[in-house]
Amino acid sequence: MQRLATGIFLGLAWLMLLLKGNILAFWLVLLAVAALLLHEYCRMTLNDFSRRDRAAVTILGLLPVAAAYFGTATAINGAALLAFLLLFLHIFSIYPHRSDALRLLLRGIFGIVYIGIFSAHAMLIRRVEGGAGWLLFLTIVIIASDSGAFYGGTFFGRHKLCPSISPGKTVEGLFCGVLAAVAGGALCGSFLNPDITMPAILLLSTLLALTGVVGDLIESIIKRSSGVKDSGTLLPGHGGLFDRLDAILLCAPVLSSILASGLLA
Repeated sequence: MQRLATGIFLGLAWLMLLLKGNILAFWLVLLAVAALLLHEYCRMTLNDFSRRDRAAVTILGLLPVAAAYFGTATAINGAALLAFLLLFLHIFSIYPHRSDALRLLLRGIFGIVYIGIFSAHAMLIRRVEGGAGWLLFLTIVIIASDSGAFYGGTFFGRHKLCPSISPGKTVEGLFCGVLAAVAGGALCGSFLNPDITMPAILLLSTLLALTGVVGDLIESIIKRSSGVKDSGTLLPGHGGLFDRLDAILLCAPVLSSILASGLLA
């Protein structure tokens, strides 16, 4: 019941933000969400580093999200480059005293890219024509995929997908998840984005569902390498925020790139 209540609350809050919130409100919420994601990421991967090191990665990871307000990939890329340069300077400052500075550098870069840059693309989606509808479409596809994979794996799962990374995932669950994502995308896609053809919606739904699975597996690797079950305890019944947004994080730049390319026009 707690898990259901949390899910309903988050769903309604997200729906209200997309339908009623303006660009500024969306950007502020995105900044707050990215800060929480970076906090969870640093707590998992940089737990043996100093609070100063974790704060540096968190703050630098927010630079691309902050620049996303201007609505261009150039602004995000410029902010990301600045974040990398400042991270290098931070590494230089601690290197004489830390033999594992390379680990901080690599994990810091990954956090800036995976959370900072990728989440910033949600702002690019929001700024395109019909952007709120596209974000809602992405949300529905990922929720349908997760639900289909869970129930499909529970009832039909026989063959493990990646047992060393995520023992609960099965090939049958993946197949059911993609089918559910395609069904969800087909039901809402033409309504939310009436100018897009049905074949394009079906292909896009499939691509996003598969990308979401990759995102989920990436987070599983992070958690297993860090020795934790959940990324945090922020969401009752769900774990951390990273646990809920791992798929969408990777899907955001994919969808943003497709929309920017004009392939769906």
